[in-house]
Amino acid sequence: LPCDTCLSLTFAPVNSLLVTATATDAFGCEASDELFIEVNTSIDIFIPNVFSPDFDGANDYFTIFAQEGLIQQIDLLQVYSRWGEKVFENTDFPANSLLDGWDGTFRGERLDPGVYVFYAEVTLLGGEARTLEGSVTLVR
Repeated sequence: LPCDTCLSLTFAPVNSLLVTATATDAFGCEASDELFIEVNTSIDIFIPNVFSPDFDGANDYFTIFAQEGLIQQIDLLQVYSRWGEKVFENTDFPANSLLDGWDGTFRGERLDPGVYVFYAEVTLLGGEARTLEGSVTLVR
Protein backbone atom coordinates (compact mmCIF):
# COMPACT_ATOMS: atom_id res chain seq x y z
CA LEU A 1 0.00 0.00 0.00
CA PRO A 2 1.20 3.52 -0.67
CA CYS A 3 1.64 4.68 2.94
CA ASP A 4 3.81 3.00 5.56
CA THR A 5 3.32 5.71 8.21
CA CYS A 6 -0.48 6.11 8.09
CA LEU A 7 -2.54 5.14 11.12
CA SER A 8 -5.37 3.86 8.95
CA LEU A 9 -5.77 2.78 5.34
CA THR A 10 -8.83 2.35 3.18
CA PHE A 11 -8.98 0.30 0.00
CA ALA A 12 -11.58 -1.49 -2.11
CA PRO A 13 -10.31 -4.80 -3.48
CA VAL A 14 -12.00 -6.27 -6.56
CA ASN A 15 -10.70 -9.80 -5.90
CA SER A 16 -10.41 -11.89 -2.74
CA LEU A 17 -7.04 -11.58 -1.02
CA LEU A 18 -5.05 -12.11 2.16
CA VAL A 19 -4.03 -8.85 3.86
CA THR A 20 -1.10 -8.80 6.26
CA ALA A 21 -0.65 -5.78 8.54
CA THR A 22 2.60 -5.25 10.39
CA ALA A 23 3.19 -2.49 12.93
CA THR A 24 6.46 -1.52 14.57
CA ASP A 25 6.63 0.71 17.64
CA ALA A 26 9.33 3.25 18.56
CA PHE A 27 11.32 0.53 20.38
CA GLY A 28 11.41 -1.79 17.36
CA CYS A 29 8.80 -4.21 18.69
CA GLU A 30 6.81 -5.68 15.86
CA ALA A 31 3.32 -7.17 15.69
CA SER A 32 1.50 -8.59 12.72
CA ASP A 33 -1.88 -9.95 11.85
CA GLU A 34 -3.56 -11.37 8.78
CA LEU A 35 -7.08 -11.03 7.49
CA PHE A 36 -8.58 -12.84 4.52
CA ILE A 37 -10.98 -10.58 2.61
CA GLU A 38 -13.42 -12.47 0.44
CA VAL A 39 -14.93 -10.38 -2.33
CA ASN A 40 -18.34 -11.50 -3.54
CA THR A 41 -17.88 -11.76 -7.30
CA SER A 42 -21.46 -12.69 -8.08
CA ILE A 43 -22.95 -10.30 -10.55
CA ASP A 44 -26.23 -8.77 -9.43
CA ILE A 45 -27.50 -7.34 -12.70
CA PHE A 46 -31.22 -7.01 -13.44
CA ILE A 47 -32.49 -6.84 -17.00
CA PRO A 48 -36.28 -6.64 -17.25
CA ASN A 49 -38.04 -9.21 -19.43
CA VAL A 50 -41.08 -6.99 -19.95
CA PHE A 51 -41.71 -3.24 -20.05
CA SER A 52 -44.64 -0.96 -20.85
CA PRO A 53 -43.64 2.36 -22.40
CA ASP A 54 -46.93 4.13 -21.67
CA PHE A 55 -45.22 6.85 -19.61
CA ASP A 56 -47.23 6.23 -16.45
CA GLY A 57 -44.01 6.33 -14.42
CA ALA A 58 -43.60 2.55 -14.09
CA ASN A 59 -41.53 0.33 -16.39
CA ASP A 60 -41.48 2.92 -19.18
CA TYR A 61 -37.89 2.28 -20.33
CA PHE A 62 -35.90 -0.83 -21.07
CA THR A 63 -32.40 -0.55 -19.63
CA ILE A 64 -29.89 -2.47 -17.51
CA PHE A 65 -30.05 -2.17 -13.75
CA ALA A 66 -27.29 -3.06 -11.30
CA GLN A 67 -26.21 -2.49 -7.73
CA GLU A 68 -24.46 0.88 -7.41
CA GLY A 69 -20.75 0.55 -8.16
CA LEU A 70 -20.99 -2.83 -9.90
CA ILE A 71 -21.00 -1.68 -13.53
CA GLN A 72 -18.47 0.91 -14.65
CA GLN A 73 -20.52 1.57 -17.77
CA ILE A 74 -22.79 0.02 -20.35
CA ASP A 75 -20.63 0.06 -23.46
CA LEU A 76 -23.39 -1.00 -25.84
CA LEU A 77 -27.11 -1.77 -25.70
CA GLN A 78 -28.87 -2.87 -28.88
CA VAL A 79 -32.45 -4.03 -29.40
CA TYR A 80 -33.66 -5.94 -32.47
CA SER A 81 -37.10 -6.76 -33.85
CA ARG A 82 -38.12 -10.34 -34.55
CA TRP A 83 -37.03 -9.75 -38.16
CA GLY A 84 -33.51 -8.79 -37.08
CA GLU A 85 -33.87 -5.06 -37.67
CA LYS A 86 -31.99 -2.94 -35.15
CA VAL A 87 -34.59 -0.69 -33.51
CA PHE A 88 -32.45 0.81 -30.75
CA GLU A 89 -28.80 1.41 -29.93
CA ASN A 90 -27.03 3.43 -27.27
CA THR A 91 -23.41 3.43 -26.13
CA ASP A 92 -21.32 4.46 -23.15
CA PHE A 93 -23.90 5.20 -20.47
CA PRO A 94 -24.32 4.29 -16.79
CA ALA A 95 -26.44 1.45 -15.44
CA ASN A 96 -29.81 2.40 -13.94
CA SER A 97 -30.14 5.34 -16.34
CA LEU A 98 -33.74 5.24 -17.55
CA LEU A 99 -33.44 8.04 -20.08
CA ASP A 100 -30.51 6.26 -21.77
CA GLY A 101 -32.64 3.14 -22.24
CA TRP A 102 -35.13 2.20 -24.95
CA ASP A 103 -38.55 3.84 -24.88
CA GLY A 104 -40.25 1.38 -27.26
CA THR A 105 -39.99 3.58 -30.34
CA PHE A 106 -38.14 3.33 -33.64
CA ARG A 107 -37.52 6.42 -35.75
CA GLY A 108 -39.96 8.33 -33.57
CA GLU A 109 -42.83 5.84 -34.03
CA ARG A 110 -44.29 3.61 -31.31
CA LEU A 111 -43.53 -0.02 -32.02
CA ASP A 112 -46.12 -2.77 -31.77
CA PRO A 113 -46.26 -4.99 -28.70
CA GLY A 114 -44.12 -8.08 -29.10
CA VAL A 115 -40.91 -9.83 -28.19
CA TYR A 116 -37.63 -8.09 -29.01
CA VAL A 117 -34.06 -9.34 -28.65
CA PHE A 118 -31.33 -7.38 -26.88
CA TYR A 119 -27.54 -7.54 -26.94
CA ALA A 120 -25.38 -5.65 -24.44
CA GLU A 121 -21.73 -5.22 -23.58
CA VAL A 122 -20.88 -3.91 -20.11
CA THR A 123 -17.67 -3.15 -18.25
CA LEU A 124 -17.66 -4.09 -14.57
CA LEU A 125 -16.00 -1.90 -11.96
CA GLY A 126 -12.85 -4.06 -11.94
CA GLY A 127 -12.49 -3.71 -15.72
CA GLU A 128 -13.93 -7.11 -16.68
CA ALA A 129 -16.05 -7.06 -19.86
CA ARG A 130 -19.33 -8.99 -19.95
CA THR A 131 -21.73 -9.74 -22.79
CA LEU A 132 -25.44 -9.98 -22.00
CA GLU A 133 -28.21 -11.09 -24.33
CA GLY A 134 -31.82 -12.11 -24.12
CA SER A 135 -35.34 -11.04 -24.94
CA VAL A 136 -37.72 -8.40 -23.69
CA THR A 137 -41.47 -8.16 -24.23
CA LEU A 138 -42.95 -4.77 -25.06
CA VAL A 139 -46.55 -4.44 -23.83
CA ARG A 140 -48.93 -1.54 -24.35
